[in-house]
Amino acid sequence: MAVLARFRWIGLLFISLAISIVIIDGTIVNTIFPALIEALDLSSSEVQWVNESYVLCLYGDLWLTALAAEDS
Repeated sequence: MAVLARFRWIGLLFISLAISIVIIDGTIVNTIFPALIEALDLSSSEVQWVNESYVLCLYGDLWLTALAAEDS
């Protein structure tokens, strides 16, 4: 039972790390938006699309990496 509890904590650590990476990366992308808006002449809805698609792709990449690690 103690081994199972250890694996749960390790799993929680990796999930927390992955979510933290996504949040930090999303923050970095948000700091770049003023330059993107100026350079590409984006509207507010286009900026929202760029932000959401970027975070969605990053989540998908982390999810696929986790699935690949699970299979090995």
